[in-house]
Parts: sequence; structure tokens; C-alpha cells
Amino acid sequence: MTTTSLKLPAGGGDPLTVLAWVPRRVINLAFDAEDAIERLRVLQKAYRARIMDFAAACRVRMSAINPRSCVRTTDSHFRIYRRKGRQTIPLLAPWQ
Repeated sequence: MTTTSLKLPAGGGDPLTVLAWVPRRVINLAFDAEDAIERLRVLQKAYRARIMDFAAACRVRMSAINPRSCVRTTDSHFRIYRRKGRQTIPLLAPWQ
């Protein structure tokens, strides 16, 4: 949410759009990083060479929990990241 909110104005969009997505269920905020901390640690260690940050690890984990989800990102590393080991992550990204 934070990344998208920051990027929208640069493209002429309204950062409040992201908040409007929550009640419409475009995005789901039901994620507890504390419950997923071990899996997040495993992800960050696995992608240490690419320096996966905490936010990216959370998005990869949320993608694994919600397999029908699609990650909206401008981070090109998501072309490399995998969920559940080898599954590519469906993306909404500027390069597509």
C-alpha cells in the first residue's frame, strides 16, 4: 500500500485511491507479519543476493497465502521472486 500510495501522484494519480481499494476488497489488509515472521526470514535469506526488503517479503508471503492474488509493483525483482518455492507471482507491473 505504501509504495503504491507514493507512486500514484508521480503518474498523475490520487494517493487516496489506495485507501478506497480496501472497502472494495481490491486489496486485503488481513496479514499479520508476526505470525509469518519465520517464513519472512526464510524468504529474505533466500534472496539475500538481491536484498529483499521486509515489504517485498511480506508481499511474496501474502501472494502465497492468497494464490488468486496479483501483486501490483514497480519493483523489477518481483520477476525473480517466487512463492511456495518455484511458483511465479502474478504481477501488475509497468513492464507488462
